Amino acid sequence: MAHDWDDYRYFLALSRASSTVEAARALDVTHQTVSRRIAALESRLNMRLVDRDGLALRLTPRGRELAERVAEMETLSHSIAQMARHANEKVEGRVRITTADGPLKIMVMPVLEKLLDAFPDITLDVIADSELVDVGSGFVDFAIRYTANPDEDLIGQKIAPVAIMPIGAPELIERFDAGARGEGKQLPKVPVVTFLSNGDGLPEWARGRVHTDSPVHRVSNIDGVMTFVQAGRAVGMMPWFVATQMEGVQRSRAVATAFPIDLWLLTNAEVRRSEKLRTIRQVLFRELSALAPVVSGEAKAA
Repeated sequence: MAHDWDDYRYFLALSRASSTVEAARALDVTHQTVSRRIAALESRLNMRLVDRDGLALRLTPRGRELAERVAEMETLSHSIAQMARHANEKVEGRVRITTADGPLKIMVMPVLEKLLDAFPDITLDVIADSELVDVGSGFVDFAIRYTANPDEDLIGQKIAPVAIMPIGAPELIERFDAGARGEGKQLPKVPVVTFLSNGDGLPEWARGRVHTDSPVHRVSNIDGVMTFVQAGRAVGMMPWFVATQMEGVQRSRAVATAFPIDLWLLTNAEVRRSEKLRTIRQVLFRELSALAPVVSGEAKAA
C-alpha cells in the first residue's frame, strides 16, 4: 500500500488543532481540502481516525495512536534532513570563540593559528574578556576557560588541571622560600601582589611565610599581577603557564603547587548537529591538549 506523506501531514495538523478550520489556517489551505485529505487517508488505511461533528473533529482512539506515530515520523524526517544538510557542510565561515582576558588569550593564540592553518576558509570572532560569555545561548561556538565548575548544560572536554604557585623575581622568591621553610629568626619582609577582592592584609598563601608588615599591592585582574611580578616588585600567585610567558621570574620551591581549577574546552549542543563544529572541536582539543604539560606545571613552554 502506497503512502503519501502529505496526507499524514494534514492529519498531524488536524491532531494539533481543534477544528478543520484551525488546521486549514495552519496549512494555508481551505477547510474543505483538509476534510478531503483526511477522508482519503481513512479510506486508504480502512480505519476511522476522527469523529465528525460539523467542522469540529475529535480523534478516535486509533486516531490518537496514529497521531503519536506520525509525530515520531515528523521528528525523524526533520532529523534526516538536518543530518543531510550538515553532512555536506564545509569547514568555512565564521567561528566564534570566547576566552578569558589576559594570559589565557596569550596561550590560546598559537592554538588559533593552528586552527587557521588547518581550515584556511574560516574566519574568527574572538571574545577575550573577563566577563564570561554565555556559551549555552549560542552567541559563541566554543569557550576556552579555566574553571572548577563548568556549566552542566554545556559539552565539556577537560584539558588539564591548572598549576598555580607563587611566582616572582629570583631574589624575592629566595626570600619568600626562606620564610616558607622557617629559616632565620623572623619572617622576611617580601612585597606581594594580590587581588582587590581578597581584602586587606596578607593574602592567605603568604601568611606565615612573609612578615605581616610586608607591602601588599592589590590589583583588579591577573594582568595587574603579571605587571608587578614582571617588574620585580612583588611575588604573586599565578598559573605556571602564565609564568612561562615571562622572563626573569621563577616559581617557589618551598610551597606546594595548588590545582584549584582546570582548563576546559566548552561548547553547546549545536556541536552534535554540525559536522563543521565537530571537526573544529577535534582540532582545538588536540592543540590545547598539547599544552597540558605546561598548564599542569610539568614542563616549561617551548
